[in-house]
Amino acid sequence: MRPTKLKPSVEDVLVLCSLGSEGMNRLAELIPEVETLKHQEQSASSHAEGSVFVHTGMVLDALPLGVLPAGIVLAALFHDVGKPLTGKLRSSDGKWTFYDHEKVGSVLAASICRRLGVHE
Repeated sequence: MRPTKLKPSVEDVLVLCSLGSEGMNRLAELIPEVETLKHQEQSASSHAEGSVFVHTGMVLDALPLGVLPAGIVLAALFHDVGKPLTGKLRSSDGKWTFYDHEKVGSVLAASICRRLGVHE
């Protein structure tokens, strides 16, 4: 018998977000869209940290603990979730572009939040 995979709750996600970058690998296990951030590089000139995954962990690290509304924490987690679907490496200068990643990301974030049981 295979173990049943439990659906993460918004509370689970918020607890992991409170761990900052330390919670990112577990978040990636629970939310496939966060996993994709691991494989999306960014231009070093604007994001020396490299991947969108590392950048997102740094954003979570910068949040003050326990004082922000859940919506702000989730916005921080999902602010670049559209980048893997929109990323293109320009051949002219070797820089990454992410046109409309905020639009694509807002659709993805809404879908993820519905899965987590977040109601508008």
